[in-house]
Amino acid sequence: MTRPKRERVSVRLEAEVKSFEGRLLGYLKSDPILPPRDALLRALKAFYMPWAMEDQLGEAELANLARTAVEELQFRIFQIQQRYLLGDSPGYVIPKATHSTGGSLNASVASQSNGQPPQTIAEMRQQINPAELDDF
Repeated sequence: MTRPKRERVSVRLEAEVKSFEGRLLGYLKSDPILPPRDALLRALKAFYMPWAMEDQLGEAELANLARTAVEELQFRIFQIQQRYLLGDSPGYVIPKATHSTGGSLNASVASQSNGQPPQTIAEMRQQINPAELDDF
């Protein structure tokens, strides 16, 4: 019995060392916590996965996948604002989650006393310890 040949997809990224892209790739390559492949796939999944799976999932599964991607992106937005834009508080409000996806937004943000997650960046800042923010 022969095994079916494993098909793979591969992407190779290269950039000039001193370019923005080169510095980004260098940063990812030097991160001691997360291997570059994992970091890139995590970001790509959050940004592109709903489109990549659009013709392969049912409506409910796709909606759940989209919710998870939005939560991941919203939490990353919060992390960037918390670290680099402290004091700049745009009028962005995080929508209330009405489901449980296990996405990093719901898992990483403590609930308020009423059991609901914080809704604004200001409320999130009050409840999060910046030392505990993970990197993507």
